[in-house]
Amino acid sequence: MKKGFRIVLTLLATAAALAGLVFAYLQMSQERKAEAVGEKPVAAKTRVTTGTNGEPILTLDTEAQRRIALQAEPLKPARLSPELKGYGRVLDPVPLAALVSELASAKAEGAASQKEFERLNLLNGQKNASDRACPARRDCGGMRSHSTGLGLGRRARGTHGPRGLCPVAVLVGERVGQD
Repeated sequence: MKKGFRIVLTLLATAAALAGLVFAYLQMSQERKAEAVGEKPVAAKTRVTTGTNGEPILTLDTEAQRRIALQAEPLKPARLSPELKGYGRVLDPVPLAALVSELASAKAEGAASQKEFERLNLLNGQKNASDRACPARRDCGGMRSHSTGLGLGRRARGTHGPRGLCPVAVLVGERVGQD
């Protein structure tokens, strides 16, 4: 009889252990489901909807409107100025700027040359300069005509504007002759 009692006791212990394992498995699966629900990202109620024509519509409650200081006002009448289309051509200003720079340099060089010419004539008149050093004996009459034209007409020929005006000469207020 002791043998039968042992078998029954072993079977009962095994059944209790099995029941404990099943109970523990069921408890764990319930905890996992609760964790899965708790780990889901919190999704706020969407405020953006789509209208009938596909345009997005943003809906804000009064609290959100107050928080961001959003106010709705009726439209006021306004005037729309008419617009005109204009067409033009953009020119590169670099060549013109180079010519203006050359013109200023040539004018400065001409002024310095004129001062030197006057100084040498004065010194020659006082007999402090030799006749050979004095350009008055040579043909320097072309200096006056050279300083006015400065040869810009040849260099700026491709950039002439209307009626033969060189844009550089227009900028500096002179008319350059057609060479």
